[in-house]
Amino acid sequence: MTPAARSLVMRWAANGALAGAGSAGILMWIDRLQFHDLQNPTFFVLPGLAFGLVVALPLWRRGLAGGWPCAIFIAASIIAWPAGYHTGGGLMLAIEAKGLLRLAPAGFAGGLVWAAISTAAALNFPFMRTGRIRPVLVIAGGLTGALCVSLLEFLGQWGFGPVYIVLWGVWYAVQGGLIAMALPDTDC
Repeated sequence: MTPAARSLVMRWAANGALAGAGSAGILMWIDRLQFHDLQNPTFFVLPGLAFGLVVALPLWRRGLAGGWPCAIFIAASIIAWPAGYHTGGGLMLAIEAKGLLRLAPAGFAGGLVWAAISTAAALNFPFMRTGRIRPVLVIAGGLTGALCVSLLEFLGQWGFGPVYIVLWGVWYAVQGGLIAMALPDTDC
């Protein structure tokens, strides 16, 4: 990997980390104001919207993707978060085991669904139709989902606490960096 490509990946990972940490921070602030309600659309729209914008806007700005593919990616990112959340939560309720035997598979499934939907939408970007990054994105989504949910249990930090800022930042950074690895040799 060239120094320019490495710099690009690090920049996209940093942008992803900021989007994830920012989303978690805002949701934590909303939770402190007692608006934590699964019916509150902010909890389902904000995380996907932040990630979708962090990926789509630089691509659109540099001419690497048109308006419609960017809009489709943003919409899919908004759909991916609640789909992953409900998949992981449903699996967590279905598994009767305790601790990590229950949480790691649920986190993996949730992260996998989230990443699969985002990756499917990213196929609208011409540079994502070639290369080997697509399955890596989905698998990395599952693995970071398992890691994040398992760490929440290990640290005893359920609910929107400061740990979410770090964990969502990690998930978004991994996904952003991997998407950057698929970009053509163009500064974005």
